[in-house]
Amino acid sequence: MSEKRVQLNQIVKNQLPAYVQEDFPLVGEFLSQYYLGQEYKGGPIDLIQNIDSYIKLSENANIITSTSTTKYAGIGTETIFVSNTEGFPENYGLIKINDEILTYKSKTDISFVECTRGFSGITTYTNDSDPENLVFSSTIEGIHEKGTKVENLSVLFLDEFLKKVKSQFLYGFQKDLDEKLNQAQFIRQSKDFYSTRGTDESFKILFGALYGEQVEIIRPIDNVISPSNANYRITRDLIVELIQGDPDDLVNKTLFQNSFENISKAYAPVAAVEKISVGILTNTYYKVSLDGSFNFPEGSTPLTYGNFSTHAKTKIIGQVGVAQTFLDVDSTLGFPKSGTLSFSYENGTIGVCTYAHKTINQFLGINTTGIASTILDNTFIDQDTFAYASDGTSNDGIRVKIRSVLSDLQLPNETYYQKKGSKIKIKNLGKIGSGFKENNWLFNTAQSYVVKSLEVIDSVNNTYKLVTKDVNILRIGDKITTHETLASGSQWGDKITDSFDPVSNKLYTVTDVFDQNTCLITGTGISDPRKVTKVSRRISKIDSDIHPNLNQFTANIQNIYLKPDIGTVNGIPYYGPFHEHKGRKMVGAKHTPFPHDFIDPDPKSNKILVASSSLPFSGVTKLNPKTQKFTFSGTYNLNDETIKISDQVDHNYFTGD
Repeated sequence: MSEKRVQLNQIVKNQLPAYVQEDFPLVGEFLSQYYLGQEYKGGPIDLIQNIDSYIKLSENANIITSTSTTKYAGIGTETIFVSNTEGFPENYGLIKINDEILTYKSKTDISFVECTRGFSGITTYTNDSDPENLVFSSTIEGIHEKGTKVENLSVLFLDEFLKKVKSQFLYGFQKDLDEKLNQAQFIRQSKDFYSTRGTDESFKILFGALYGEQVEIIRPIDNVISPSNANYRITRDLIVELIQGDPDDLVNKTLFQNSFENISKAYAPVAAVEKISVGILTNTYYKVSLDGSFNFPEGSTPLTYGNFSTHAKTKIIGQVGVAQTFLDVDSTLGFPKSGTLSFSYENGTIGVCTYAHKTINQFLGINTTGIASTILDNTFIDQDTFAYASDGTSNDGIRVKIRSVLSDLQLPNETYYQKKGSKIKIKNLGKIGSGFKENNWLFNTAQSYVVKSLEVIDSVNNTYKLVTKDVNILRIGDKITTHETLASGSQWGDKITDSFDPVSNKLYTVTDVFDQNTCLITGTGISDPRKVTKVSRRISKIDSDIHPNLNQFTANIQNIYLKPDIGTVNGIPYYGPFHEHKGRKMVGAKHTPFPHDFIDPDPKSNKILVASSSLPFSGVTKLNPKTQKFTFSGTYNLNDETIKISDQVDHNYFTGD
């Protein structure tokens, strides 16, 4: 209350005549306790004397209806500890814990002191069996555990009063207001809601008051095409990476794409440009909206000519040396069968080379003069073309590369804990197979793994025990490189940053594998095993002494693909750009190192495609096949099942040859 009013229980003793106090010394105490039981906050006399203050909403804005115990309260406990006593009366308030009513003489910030247990009082103003009367309860002392709800019975009248005022001033609000809302203030300012009724703001206020949610108003008319005033644009959006110039200058200019290798000629006017950010600490991209509408007023010729194509981009795997005739990359999908590449050398200069053919992760047939300097690992490599527009000075002053974007994303079904603006992480590209035939392969990919631990096993032979946090595909004979990063915290490893030091050129060999996370590696150059935070697997190549020309090609399995059927050719299922199949038999397939054999292991079941160069790498045995010949002669009888070839000379044939 804004003013302090004297209560009768505090002065009634002094109002009695002297002879009454002398003859009846306890009557003053009796009257004091009687009025004390009527003047507690929310009590009958308190309501009568202070009704003018109760009806002032500004003085009763925050009604605290409950708190909770922070300690166990047993029989006879006089101090009840709670999380907060804010909103409870200073003295002689009524509280309810479970089925027991209590009163207290005073309170602190976290406790009710000198409690009287097993008290009586009004517990609710709603009596279903007798609507005309409230509920007055008498209780007994009980035991209360930590975390039990403590109800504030002293504010029951205020709560009922607010409901009455709400029904009077907020007619039509059948639902209770949100519990987090300052209800008194909302009721007091309700005229502002009614004065804006029908506007977007009123809907936002309504949903905020009832549900505590921010809403966005969508009007169907805003998305309807006007038949009499067709002032709209059809756009095709491209995601581009800036190479040169100011992308904002593209607006209202024509974007051109020249014919180049597998890319056709195209051009279109640019309607809008929007800057977008992808991920964290990544390059900045731009969304370019091409105007796909028709010429005005003629209206039959589209403004866009041709189709804009994505400019393929991939990443170098492993360091590339001068005059190297092949490039190991993350993927060649999107690149033409033969073409031109651009990249940055270690010294920062730009290089360009051509390739004659490709596999799924290699560019082959590069001229010996194509690579003029060292190219570092993880260097990006592009198809050597771009889209362009004039900047007022040069016809191609603004240059961009058109990039691919993901589509058909499968978002999690449970989005309750997500909100607008939240960051999400791509779990995987494509499908993850869980069956036997999807995983029972010797995969040969440049995977990277976060290191859980790396410890020295044999310092003489430079042998280390490597444990990765995730399951790895490392096998005996595989080559890996190490990465280091700086860490901060009380001990090394408490926190790992996202930026790793450049990968070392030193290779380490996997010599033994214990399980899916643990293996042994050997090699020199690790100064402090604790600083190695990531390892990267190198792509395995053919290892042959008899056929050294094969040693530049990748081995084993590069990838598998689910649901491969994309059409037929002359009635024969067609599985991709490399080979056609008849049933399970390859048509025109040869074991050359660069085409990929797409194998259908079981055409009757769910099909998968296997991308492979058809050549193996075991890590232990070299690929040294040779032709064996042995000439023998003699006389043999008809129907003989056993033929003797030699008595003393070893023919070098083995079962299964």
